Amino acid sequence: MNTDKSAQSEVLDRFLAGIERRALIMTELATHDREEALDLVQDAMLAFVNRYAGKSEQEWPPLFYRVLQNKIRDWHRRAARPASAVGSGCAAILTRRTPATRSRSWPIPPIFGRRMPLATRTA
Repeated sequence: MNTDKSAQSEVLDRFLAGIERRALIMTELATHDREEALDLVQDAMLAFVNRYAGKSEQEWPPLFYRVLQNKIRDWHRRAARPASAVGSGCAAILTRRTPATRSRSWPIPPIFGRRMPLATRTA
């Protein structure tokens, strides 16, 4: 019984190691952010193992890619949501990571990111 579980675990580990690179490339192309892509692939792998580890090995590839695609879709939905839907106040804007703010380590809310017109600036 214990050897069956360890053998199943080894097969599952090899499967995940074999698809990791392709999954990361797919997710990075979808998000344009390496850190977000790594997080999404990790979340997809954990969800896959928790839900489908008991399925047959032949069923794993389509199931994993479905889980990954759903994680990517969820990420895009969260990124497209207006700040008011995420939470209230400036804190929601400051902590939200979206494709528009992915290159900044600390996203600047749009209201603070605008430059003042020259006529209103003072020395």
